[in-house]
Amino acid sequence: IIVGGGTAGCLLANRLSDKGASVLVIEAGGVETDFTEIPAFANLQPKDTRWTDKTETQKNACFALNGNGTYWLRGKLLGGSSVINSMLWVRGNKYDFDAWENSGAAGWSYESMLEYYKKIENFTITKYMNPEYHDVCGEIPVTNSTAESKITDALLKSCAELGYPENDYNGQNHTGCTRFQTDIFKGRRVSASKAFIRKIVGTRPNLHITLHSLATKIIFDGKKAVGVQFEKNGTYRTINATKEVILSAGTVGSAQLLLLSGVGPTRELTKHNITQVAQLPVGKNLHDHVVIGGLVATTKTLIESQVLGSPAEYLQYAFKATGGFTLPPLVSFSFVNTSLASPDYPDVQVTFMAGSAADPEREPYETKVIGVKQEVYDKYYKPKAGQPTFNAVYLLNRPKSRGNLTLKTTNPHDSPLLDPKYLSEEDDIKMAVDAAKATLQFMNTSALREEYGVELWNISMPGCEGHELYSDEYLKCFVKQLTLSGYHFVGTCKMGNGTDAVVNPKLKVRGRIENLRVVDASIMPSVVSGNIMATVYAIAAKASDMIIEEHKLGQIAG
Repeated sequence: IIVGGGTAGCLLANRLSDKGASVLVIEAGGVETDFTEIPAFANLQPKDTRWTDKTETQKNACFALNGNGTYWLRGKLLGGSSVINSMLWVRGNKYDFDAWENSGAAGWSYESMLEYYKKIENFTITKYMNPEYHDVCGEIPVTNSTAESKITDALLKSCAELGYPENDYNGQNHTGCTRFQTDIFKGRRVSASKAFIRKIVGTRPNLHITLHSLATKIIFDGKKAVGVQFEKNGTYRTINATKEVILSAGTVGSAQLLLLSGVGPTRELTKHNITQVAQLPVGKNLHDHVVIGGLVATTKTLIESQVLGSPAEYLQYAFKATGGFTLPPLVSFSFVNTSLASPDYPDVQVTFMAGSAADPEREPYETKVIGVKQEVYDKYYKPKAGQPTFNAVYLLNRPKSRGNLTLKTTNPHDSPLLDPKYLSEEDDIKMAVDAAKATLQFMNTSALREEYGVELWNISMPGCEGHELYSDEYLKCFVKQLTLSGYHFVGTCKMGNGTDAVVNPKLKVRGRIENLRVVDASIMPSVVSGNIMATVYAIAAKASDMIIEEHKLGQIAG
């Protein structure tokens, strides 16, 4: 039984059923549509395609957001977050995995993970094709968009001026600038569902999928997982597992289900009158890539317009699947180093975006979806409404701050309490300030000033008016305002061999629990240095090989 038909769950279902295993996937949502396949619409997905959670009030961050918290979005349909994300294919840095192995995750070195990254990709970017790092036999197409992007050209010009090379960040060297590699093929998103499930539905009688089905409890016989209870259309059902229960419900879903089922810290379970099956640190080690917004510049000429309101772009996409609608919301970026990082282990990801929150049509999105306080929006963005602008956002690759996930109630339909404790570590604040300085350098290069007349925003962020604009003290205040989630939350079912681990390197739940694994982003001891989708696929591919080997699936008896 696989709980969660997301990025990991779809791959697992394909691989295990291919070897003859009888597989049931329990998925809380429905299926993707033609709309979800359009890259430019990634940030506009219908509400029924996602879980929308919100963090608890943050003490050191999110001050410009309603409730001093930020929204966490995750996929709620077959394919999971691979259906609603920005389609960016980023592996992370080789040192990330060496750190995993050194922390007790034996067998998860970079060399081991590279095998699985290659195994799942069909790499089509000719100029970066190197068989040491890439392969062409996998299910996921890895491509560069061929559509014109002036905002990408602007970023690459800034990179060249600052001495950063244009390179394959999924190859030998992580540091530099480039167009994003994506899982877009012929102008359409390729989700986990599309890559691993659609083509086999109806062809494998041993593969079963139940949609609109929320797993509510793992059924134990002592410490042995023997089944799963789920709710569908108001009816509760229980299904027995002949071999294993595999949780692939994500960092939030898998941890919440374990807690509801009696696997977790004693104090947390006692508080909710849940009978304990095993004492494990489920929900601890919660962390996420911190994204800092609000760095904006005006330009004398528009660098690039938004395509979503263009009838011409719509028609071009409708008839040819080409043009601006084939571009994801983020097109290019740079991996750069702050003073806390070594040259080959960049700790910041910087990207430019066409337009900004100051665009009048963006106000509802910023205030209702992102949750920017109306008074902040009015003071910071509105004075320059209608002027040509662009903005840069940056992401902290390796935050040190750690938080926790706990239960709000014992109702599985209720979101748990999410407290990532953003910027609670002083090193994270220093990294964020250094990253802001680096980003401002990118925005203020002579190339951009001369070609587009770029001028940095001359309005202070509300709450930071007492500091000189762009001084260190101002930036220390600034980074705590528009603090957003990268939607790369990980770690609640940490992998390792110590008392701080929930699963062992075979991804089996510890505490003498039998027949129960976790296979998703929650097992990451620390988040990788970049977007996490590719790594979740690789985790699932490695896990499927472990399961196939252990149960001798696909082997002929005798």
